[in-house]
Amino acid sequence: MSWWALYQELKGWQSGIGSILGFGGLIAGALFNARLNRKRDNRLRDIEAITIALSLYGEIKLLRENVAAIASGLGAWFIIRGAYGNDLPDHYREIYPVREPTLYNALASKLGMLNPDLLLPITKFYSDYEAAVGHFPKLFNNEGRTISYGPEWVIEPAVRAVEDIEAGLRRIERLGAIQTPASIPSTGRAKEALRLVEDLRPDPE
Repeated sequence: MSWWALYQELKGWQSGIGSILGFGGLIAGALFNARLNRKRDNRLRDIEAITIALSLYGEIKLLRENVAAIASGLGAWFIIRGAYGNDLPDHYREIYPVREPTLYNALASKLGMLNPDLLLPITKFYSDYEAAVGHFPKLFNNEGRTISYGPEWVIEPAVRAVEDIEAGLRRIERLGAIQTPASIPSTGRAKEALRLVEDLRPDPE
């Protein structure tokens, strides 16, 4: 085939080649835009996850102080009064009001955006907190109750809530560039009360 014939042949393919190149360009552009969109979406998700973690950080600090105060008060009371008996004075309800985890409940549907190294300690904290404050009312006098609850029902999960979240808070502080780390609230004589409970517990036969 002569060069002229080849030129004429390729000239006939020109529109088809142009269409193919144009289609390829569209695909390349779409893939590039999709990549940019994925990066943008990932960046937005990361920002939202950090915002969620920082919001919970503030609530956890308040709830941690709340449950530490409850544990401290119960520890001191039961060391003086004895480790068992549902006779906690009613004014303790006013001294140690229970805070509701409103932010955690509101953000429950978005917690999956958090990395596991944050999600696990955060959910454990709220679980321990709920266990502590959930049993707190059972320590007050109730003549209709047939079961007597000891302070360990509140103090054990309260101490876990205070202590086990420490590493999680440090991670959030690094993410949010928080300069001053959260201090560990005192649980007073709570652990001493737990030891008293253990000492008074009858030995298994």
